[in-house]
Order: sequence, then C-alpha cells, then structure tokens
Amino acid sequence: ETQLQSCDGAFRQHAETDYEQAEILQDRRDQQEILQRELNATQAQFYELGADISRISQTLRHARETQANLNQEELRLIEEQRQAAMDLAADQETLDQIREEQAEIELSLASAIEDEAKCHALRGKADANLRESRIASEELNRELSRYRGQLEIQTARIRQSEQQLRQSEIRIEKLHGEKLEIEKERDASGLAELEALVQELEAERLMVHEQQAQLQVTVEALRQEIKTSTAALNQLLAERHAIEGRIASIETLQHHAMGKDRADLKSWLERHDLKAAPRLAELMEVSPEWETAVETLLGPHLQALCLEDLTKVIEIIKEIPEESIAFLETSGLSSPSKKPHSLSNLVTS
Repeated sequence: ETQLQSCDGAFRQHAETDYEQAEILQDRRDQQEILQRELNATQAQFYELGADISRISQTLRHARETQANLNQEELRLIEEQRQAAMDLAADQETLDQIREEQAEIELSLASAIEDEAKCHALRGKADANLRESRIASEELNRELSRYRGQLEIQTARIRQSEQQLRQSEIRIEKLHGEKLEIEKERDASGLAELEALVQELEAERLMVHEQQAQLQVTVEALRQEIKTSTAALNQLLAERHAIEGRIASIETLQHHAMGKDRADLKSWLERHDLKAAPRLAELMEVSPEWETAVETLLGPHLQALCLEDLTKVIEIIKEIPEESIAFLETSGLSSPSKKPHSLSNLVTS
C-alpha cells in the first residue's frame, strides 16, 4: 500500500509534470501560431510592398519614358514651330511675289487689251492699205503692160532699122563694086555717059550714106528710149515688188488679227476639217466710213468662224484648245464663196 501510494504520488507528480509541459507546449504552439500568423501577415505585407515597389518602379519607368517622349515632342514642336515660322515667312514672300505677279499680269492684261484694240485698228488700216495697194498694183500692172507694149514696138523698130541698115550697107558695097566695074569699062564706052552714071551712083551712094546716118541716129535714139523704158520698167517692177511685200505684210497682219497664225487652234481646225471655214471679217462688206465703227463694235468677234451648222462644233466643244474663238451659224445665208454679205444681212441673221 505504501508502494502504491508512492507510485500514485509519483504518477500524479509525473502527470502534473506532463500537464505542465503540455500547457507549456500548448502555449508555445499558440505562440507559434501567433508568430506564424504574424509571419504570414509580414510576408503578405512584404509581397504587397514588393508589388507596390514593382508598380512604383514601373510607374517611374513609364514616367521617365513619358518625360522623354514629352521632351522629344517638345523638341519636335519647337522644330515644327521654327519650320512653320520659316514656311510662314516663305509663304508671305510667295504671297508678295504672287501679288506683284498679279499686278504685272493685270498691267499686261490691260496692255494686251489695249494692244488688241490697236491690232483691230491696225487691221482696219491694213485693210484700207491693202485695197490701196491692190489698186496701185493693178495700176502698175497696166503701166507695165503699156511699157512692155512700147518696148516690143521699139524693139521691132530697132530690128527693122538694123535690117534697113544692113540692106543699105549691102547696097553700098554693091554700088562700090559697080563703080569699080564702070571704071574698068570706062574706056570701052562713052566717057560722058559713064561720068553721068558715076555721078548718079555717087549721088545714090551719098543718099544711102545719109539714110544710113539717119538710121544710126534713129537706132541710137531708139536704144536710148529702150534704155529709158527699161529703167522705168525696172522702177515699176521694184515698186510692184514693194507693193507685193506690203500686201504680204498686210495679209500677215490680217492673219494674225484673225488668229490664223495660232498653231494649236490651226491644228485643231485642220483636225476637224474646219480650216476652210471663213471668218466673219472675210464675209463682211462694210463702207470705208463705217469700218472703224464696225471694228470697235465687233472687236474680237470679227475672228468668229462662220459655219452652216453648229451641231458638229457642239459635239467637239470639249476638245477646243485653250484659245479664244467664237462661232457664227450662217444657215439661211447664201454661200460665202459666191458673194460677201453686207453688215445688215449678217446682223439680221
């Protein structure tokens, strides 16, 4: 029993010791759990801080990149601003040049309008000069024909005089031969009769010499007259050439005034078989005192092409080159090749 009591006491003591150790172990486990939770919380904070650090680092890197981009954008904007300022200055200079060119073009346009008016006035004068030149040319042709007729007559007279002169020389030689024969036969016949014959032959010889001298004078006079006529003819020919040159110049001015020397327009007219179409100025017949008024009134319309039907022109109107041109429909009028139309007829039509 004592042993049991001692064993029970030892067991109780051992149990108490185990209980105390169990409590200590439980306390340590509780502390370990607390420490584990604190560790987990600390690790969570660490991970959160790491994530925050990464996020902040990324934000800083992005901010640096953004700052670099902003700096580059600022530099680009500064460069663009400088370039824009340069472009603005260049545009301003170009604008000033355009304004100067516009002023020059306006002056040129005014000058061109004035030149066109002068051209129409010159064309009127050229037409008048052309008519006068043609009249003078016809008069010169008549003078040339008259001088040529006179020259042919004088040439025929010279040929006739030269033929008479040759016949007289032949007759003189024949008389001289007869004289020699008579002198040889003088002893065989009567002296008085021979002397009379000799005197007769001598008188005839003198008469032939006088005729020859007169023919020489006539020939010289005719030659001088031919020389004078030739000089006059050459002068008339020179005047004719000068008038023909003036006519050619006037016709050139007319062609220019009517636009017939514009290559693009001429090519377009040839391509569409309109080259032979007459101009309004070619169809009109105006009294001289009304020419200036008509030219002032119609102006550039004098260059208008006159066509029987404008349907073809309407179909090809888009192909017309950048040239100033007008058209006039002449349906109902007679053919322009037969007789020019008066101004009243054209205006009425």
